[in-house]
Amino acid sequence: MKKLYSDLAGICHEFYKQYFPHRNIAARLDAILKKHGCKKVVFIGGLVYVAALLKRKGYDLTFVDYTPEMLAEAKPLLKGVPMCCCDMRSLKLKTKADAVVAVGRSFTYMYDDADALKALSSFRRALKPGGIVVIDNYEVGKIDKGPYFTGTVMTRSGKVLLMRRSSIQPKKKKPALYTWSCTYAKFVGRKAIVYKDEGHLLRAFAKDETKALIEKSGLDFVGHLPNFERLSFVSVAQKNA
Repeated sequence: MKKLYSDLAGICHEFYKQYFPHRNIAARLDAILKKHGCKKVVFIGGLVYVAALLKRKGYDLTFVDYTPEMLAEAKPLLKGVPMCCCDMRSLKLKTKADAVVAVGRSFTYMYDDADALKALSSFRRALKPGGIVVIDNYEVGKIDKGPYFTGTVMTRSGKVLLMRRSSIQPKKKKPALYTWSCTYAKFVGRKAIVYKDEGHLLRAFAKDETKALIEKSGLDFVGHLPNFERLSFVSVAQKNA
């Protein structure tokens, strides 16, 4: 994890900016948060442009990432938003929130059930009674389908073209772990800058597996929802009132 989001924070942030349908994701989250009456939101992970859209919608955000490099990328877009550099498995927040949102499939780095339960328990402690957790996970049987991890993705913004070439290989069945490697190439005109990340480890989850982990953590399972793409799904949980 360290190399991808520390050494490569800049190119990852730029790729996320160009690739993800931020308005679509923010609209889906807004609907969930409004349904549960949430105002104060802890937002975890690198989808900074989604966080910025939620801020514009009036949510009181705290932004969390585990590397100072990604927080530095977020600061210009989230002016005035409190930031916390900490691991999702041990959130260190001063006040309780109405919602903890960990999207962008950041839960893929919970490589075993012990880590997943630590994260979910940490989210539960960060919530007010009745507060909710929103996470999204890559799905077993789908993570290695399509070009996102298995081929070439190209995105363009103005004069900047980004190309990411990926390959993914199964590593373990239970939990479902995969080894992923990629190369980013950033083209500005004819000049290219290349960034490499080799042997990255990812996890996929089954829906019943996610439900069981949520309930074991002491949260109430609310339901699964479609995500913005077919590789993953959204899960909602709630802290007992």
